[in-house]
Amino acid sequence: VIDDWIVKRVLRHLESLGRRDITLKTDGEPALVQVQSKVVETREGQTIPVNPPAYNPESNGEIEKGAQDVIAHVRCLKLALESRLGCEIEASHPIMEWILVHACFLLSRFATGHDGKVPYERLTGHAWRRALVEFGEQVLGKLARQRMARHAHQGRPNLKRKLAPRWIEGIWVIQDLR
Repeated sequence: VIDDWIVKRVLRHLESLGRRDITLKTDGEPALVQVQSKVVETREGQTIPVNPPAYNPESNGEIEKGAQDVIAHVRCLKLALESRLGCEIEASHPIMEWILVHACFLLSRFATGHDGKVPYERLTGHAWRRALVEFGEQVLGKLARQRMARHAHQGRPNLKRKLAPRWIEGIWVIQDLR
């Protein structure tokens, strides 16, 4: 049985890359092949499944290299966060899931290819123009109007809405995929 959330997440990531027709390759592991099948049948656009023999690293050189790149980037982000926080983060800590997602985001947008371009530039024809924040950095987040009203009255019932805070402090963990 496949969890629908993983299929939806894969579909959202594939959509964010802007490709209509793709080849979707797995390492042949049965659970991944099931997810791949569900993505193929759900996704708009042509999706060609490629499945080399399971647990055969030789047939997956590109994927194995990609996995090594992701792990190296996760390690780098983890060490940078530990340095900033002044403490060690266990591999089982929930923040590691966010680090993994952020590492994949960075690599899928900004890893320089053989042509000197990054994937985002190759896809859109122009450089990334949105702001980027370092993982785990303290940021100010603008509150949505509904949240502003609720936040304004917490412990301050007489504070007028116009004087309510519009920003709160937060910790940056992921870039919006849109």
